Amino acid sequence: MYRLIFYYLLIFPSIVYSQNSIISEIDSTRISIARDFLKERLGEDFVRDSLQISGSFLSVLPMIAFEIKLEYATDRNKNMILVFVDGDSVETKFNTKINRTDIDKYLKGNESDNIFYNKKFAMNLASQNNFEKGIKGWEIEISGIAKNVYWAIRSYDSEEHEPVYGATGKSYLVNIRNGETKIKEWIIIE
Repeated sequence: MYRLIFYYLLIFPSIVYSQNSIISEIDSTRISIARDFLKERLGEDFVRDSLQISGSFLSVLPMIAFEIKLEYATDRNKNMILVFVDGDSVETKFNTKINRTDIDKYLKGNESDNIFYNKKFAMNLASQNNFEKGIKGWEIEISGIAKNVYWAIRSYDSEEHEPVYGATGKSYLVNIRNGETKIKEWIIIE
Protein backbone atom coordinates (compact mmCIF):
# COMPACT_ATOMS: atom_id res chain seq x y z
CA MET A 1 0.00 0.00 0.00
CA TYR A 2 1.34 3.38 -0.95
CA ARG A 3 1.12 6.03 1.68
CA LEU A 4 1.00 9.70 0.88
CA ILE A 5 1.57 11.97 3.82
CA PHE A 6 1.61 15.74 3.59
CA TYR A 7 2.99 17.76 6.44
CA TYR A 8 2.54 21.44 5.68
CA LEU A 9 5.03 23.52 7.59
CA LEU A 10 6.13 20.59 9.73
CA ILE A 11 9.59 19.76 8.54
CA PHE A 12 10.67 16.55 10.25
CA PRO A 13 8.74 13.26 10.42
CA SER A 14 9.21 11.16 13.50
CA ILE A 15 7.80 8.23 15.38
CA VAL A 16 7.91 8.17 19.14
CA TYR A 17 8.67 5.28 21.44
CA SER A 18 6.54 5.48 24.55
CA GLN A 19 8.26 4.89 27.87
CA ASN A 20 5.31 2.72 28.82
CA SER A 21 5.83 0.35 25.89
CA ILE A 22 7.81 -2.85 26.11
CA ILE A 23 11.37 -2.24 24.92
CA SER A 24 11.97 -4.06 21.65
CA GLU A 25 15.15 -5.99 20.94
CA ILE A 26 16.20 -3.25 18.48
CA ASP A 27 15.63 -0.53 21.08
CA SER A 28 17.49 -2.58 23.68
CA THR A 29 20.48 -2.85 21.32
CA ARG A 30 20.39 0.88 20.58
CA ILE A 31 20.20 1.68 24.30
CA SER A 32 23.25 -0.51 24.95
CA ILE A 33 25.19 1.16 22.12
CA ALA A 34 24.27 4.63 23.41
CA ARG A 35 25.05 3.72 27.02
CA ASP A 36 28.48 2.34 26.04
CA PHE A 37 29.20 5.54 24.07
CA LEU A 38 28.31 7.68 27.10
CA LYS A 39 30.43 5.51 29.41
CA GLU A 40 33.44 6.25 27.19
CA ARG A 41 32.69 9.99 27.07
CA LEU A 42 31.39 10.64 30.60
CA GLY A 43 32.64 7.79 32.74
CA GLU A 44 31.00 4.54 33.80
CA ASP A 45 30.22 5.76 37.34
CA PHE A 46 28.37 8.85 36.09
CA VAL A 47 26.32 6.89 33.56
CA ARG A 48 25.43 4.18 36.09
CA ASP A 49 24.65 6.50 39.01
CA SER A 50 23.35 9.69 37.41
CA LEU A 51 21.56 8.84 34.14
CA GLN A 52 18.25 7.14 33.44
CA ILE A 53 16.82 6.13 30.09
CA SER A 54 14.14 8.57 28.96
CA GLY A 55 13.08 7.06 25.64
CA SER A 56 13.92 5.92 22.16
CA PHE A 57 12.84 8.14 19.27
CA LEU A 58 12.99 7.79 15.50
CA SER A 59 13.44 10.79 13.23
CA VAL A 60 16.06 11.07 10.50
CA LEU A 61 18.14 8.76 12.72
CA PRO A 62 17.19 6.79 15.83
CA MET A 63 17.84 8.75 19.03
CA ILE A 64 18.22 7.46 22.56
CA ALA A 65 17.37 10.01 25.24
CA PHE A 66 18.80 9.91 28.76
CA GLU A 67 17.97 12.25 31.62
CA ILE A 68 20.22 13.26 34.47
CA LYS A 69 18.42 11.96 37.56
CA LEU A 70 16.62 14.67 39.51
CA GLU A 71 18.82 14.27 42.58
CA TYR A 72 21.84 15.24 40.42
CA ALA A 73 20.10 17.75 38.13
CA THR A 74 20.94 21.42 38.59
CA ASP A 75 18.19 22.38 36.12
CA ARG A 76 15.17 20.09 36.23
CA ASN A 77 13.96 21.40 32.87
CA LYS A 78 17.24 21.02 31.00
CA ASN A 79 18.67 17.64 31.94
CA MET A 80 18.41 15.52 28.77
CA ILE A 81 21.26 13.98 26.74
CA LEU A 82 20.66 12.58 23.22
CA VAL A 83 22.71 9.95 21.40
CA PHE A 84 22.07 9.35 17.68
CA VAL A 85 22.50 5.71 16.65
CA ASP A 86 23.00 4.52 13.08
CA GLY A 87 22.80 0.75 12.69
CA ASP A 88 25.08 -0.86 15.26
CA SER A 89 27.15 2.23 16.01
CA VAL A 90 26.88 5.79 17.25
CA GLU A 91 26.42 8.24 14.39
CA THR A 92 29.42 10.60 14.41
CA LYS A 93 28.55 13.30 11.88
CA PHE A 94 25.35 14.56 13.49
CA ASN A 95 25.83 13.30 17.04
CA THR A 96 25.91 15.63 19.98
CA LYS A 97 29.39 16.42 21.19
CA ILE A 98 28.68 15.59 24.84
CA ASN A 99 31.80 15.24 26.99
CA ARG A 100 32.90 15.36 30.61
CA THR A 101 33.38 19.15 30.42
CA ASP A 102 29.66 19.53 29.65
CA ILE A 103 28.79 17.47 32.73
CA ASP A 104 31.24 19.36 34.97
CA LYS A 105 29.79 22.70 33.80
CA TYR A 106 26.25 21.42 34.30
CA LEU A 107 26.90 20.10 37.83
CA LYS A 108 28.32 23.53 38.75
CA GLY A 109 25.08 25.14 37.56
CA ASN A 110 26.49 26.53 34.30
CA GLU A 111 24.99 26.35 30.81
CA SER A 112 26.00 23.44 28.56
CA ASP A 113 25.28 23.30 24.82
CA ASN A 114 24.93 19.52 24.84
CA ILE A 115 22.37 19.09 27.63
CA PHE A 116 18.83 19.69 26.43
CA TYR A 117 15.29 20.55 27.54
CA ASN A 118 13.21 17.52 28.53
CA LYS A 119 9.70 16.38 27.56
CA LYS A 120 8.09 17.66 30.77
CA PHE A 121 9.45 21.17 30.08
CA ALA A 122 8.01 21.13 26.54
CA MET A 123 4.60 19.97 27.75
CA ASN A 124 4.54 22.58 30.53
CA LEU A 125 5.41 25.31 28.02
CA ALA A 126 2.57 24.23 25.74
CA SER A 127 0.15 24.22 28.71
CA GLN A 128 1.30 27.63 29.98
CA ASN A 129 0.78 29.08 26.49
CA ASN A 130 -2.72 27.59 26.25
CA PHE A 131 -1.92 25.32 23.33
CA GLU A 132 -5.18 23.53 22.57
CA LYS A 133 -5.53 19.81 23.28
CA GLY A 134 -7.62 19.34 20.12
CA ILE A 135 -10.15 16.61 19.51
CA LYS A 136 -8.08 13.73 20.90
CA GLY A 137 -5.37 15.13 23.13
CA TRP A 138 -1.70 15.73 22.44
CA GLU A 139 0.81 13.45 20.79
CA ILE A 140 4.43 14.26 21.59
CA GLU A 141 7.58 13.24 19.75
CA ILE A 142 11.11 14.38 19.05
CA SER A 143 11.95 15.29 15.48
CA GLY A 144 14.98 16.62 13.65
CA ILE A 145 18.70 16.04 13.68
CA ALA A 146 21.91 17.80 14.73
CA LYS A 147 21.20 21.39 15.83
CA ASN A 148 17.59 21.34 14.60
CA VAL A 149 15.90 19.03 17.08
CA TYR A 150 12.48 19.83 18.51
CA TRP A 151 9.90 18.47 20.87
CA ALA A 152 6.81 18.41 18.64
CA ILE A 153 3.51 18.46 20.50
CA ARG A 154 0.79 17.65 18.00
CA SER A 155 -2.83 18.70 18.43
CA TYR A 156 -5.60 17.42 16.13
CA ASP A 157 -8.21 19.89 14.84
CA SER A 158 -10.01 17.34 12.63
CA GLU A 159 -9.80 13.69 11.67
CA GLU A 160 -11.66 11.68 9.02
CA HIS A 161 -11.48 7.99 8.15
CA GLU A 162 -13.64 7.79 4.98
CA PRO A 163 -13.04 7.65 2.05
CA VAL A 164 -9.35 7.98 3.01
CA TYR A 165 -7.67 8.91 6.26
CA GLY A 166 -7.07 12.62 6.70
CA ALA A 167 -6.28 14.85 9.65
CA THR A 168 -5.34 18.45 10.32
CA GLY A 169 -3.97 20.27 13.30
CA LYS A 170 -1.18 22.28 14.82
CA SER A 171 2.21 21.41 16.26
CA TYR A 172 3.79 23.29 19.13
CA LEU A 173 7.53 23.00 18.50
CA VAL A 174 10.06 23.51 21.30
CA ASN A 175 13.73 23.71 20.35
CA ILE A 176 15.53 21.32 22.71
CA ARG A 177 18.67 23.52 22.82
CA ASN A 178 17.28 26.97 23.58
CA GLY A 179 13.60 26.49 24.43
CA GLU A 180 12.39 28.71 21.59
CA THR A 181 8.89 27.86 20.45
CA LYS A 182 6.78 28.13 17.32
CA ILE A 183 3.44 26.82 16.15
CA LYS A 184 3.05 25.17 12.74
CA GLU A 185 -0.02 23.83 10.98
CA TRP A 186 0.00 20.32 9.54
CA ILE A 187 -2.14 18.08 7.37
CA ILE A 188 -1.99 14.32 6.75
CA ILE A 189 -3.66 12.51 3.86
CA GLU A 190 -3.20 8.76 3.42
